[in-house]
Amino acid sequence: MKKVGLVLLVLFLGFWLLNDPRGMADSSSAAAGAIWGLTEQVFTSAMDFFAEVA
Repeated sequence: MKKVGLVLLVLFLGFWLLNDPRGMADSSSAAAGAIWGLTEQVFTSAMDFFAEVA
């Protein structure tokens, strides 16, 4: 079942890449930016927490 899902995901991404490469690039860029922002927020919160504890 997992293999079928993985194959469908790869086929979908390939289809998207061939039909709308700019849209896929924009979506990937937005997702990467959101993940980076979340990572910054987590580490900033951790540093603030440990600064308060110390």
